[in-house]
Amino acid sequence: MRPWSYSALTLYESCPQAYKLRYVDRIKSPGSEAMDRGNEIHQALEDFLNRIGPLPTEAEGLTDYYRALQAENLTIEEEWGYTQDWAPVPWNHKDIWCRMKLDVYVPGEPCKIVDHKTGKHYQIKAIDQGQLYAIGASIQSPEAETFDVQFAYVDQDMFKAKSYKRAHVDRFKEKFTRRATILGEDTEFKPKPHRITCKFCNLKEHCRYNVEDAT
Repeated sequence: MRPWSYSALTLYESCPQAYKLRYVDRIKSPGSEAMDRGNEIHQALEDFLNRIGPLPTEAEGLTDYYRALQAENLTIEEEWGYTQDWAPVPWNHKDIWCRMKLDVYVPGEPCKIVDHKTGKHYQIKAIDQGQLYAIGASIQSPEAETFDVQFAYVDQDMFKAKSYKRAHVDRFKEKFTRRATILGEDTEFKPKPHRITCKFCNLKEHCRYNVEDAT
């Protein structure tokens, strides 16, 4: 068993060797200006929703959206953990398998999950991540039948929303269980060098397979 999150899983699928460097060898990412900016905006949005700070200027194009969200019965920075059988457990439980950290969660019918995003909108990745959130919400709120997942893109002044029904969740569970099992059983972590992905990999300085400069 190897614990995973959505970011860990997608890093593995992009390049198993990069995953190994980050999560097995425990090499810390050096970070970047974009990451620092994203973290600052996330914190400012959290403060606004907690009513202890103003709406950040970067999100002013979504003022109506965030003010409406602020008025809901929300919780912020939820940390959900699950075993391989998708049973809920505390974040640091010895049997934890999947971890999800949510920016905003609004229980009820429908449940609502909101994820703050900086940078570009990638539709396929958003749908994939949203399906994982729907799994978590279905477990946390067993009485709910509908799960609305919203991604708020502050740099594009827009939000994208997709609704899922409980009937969809078992299929999503099967998909993520299959993918996470491949990750958990891998002992080789074969690299997937490519000059584009290597160029943007923040662990490239530690990787002997880096082909950033290849032509």
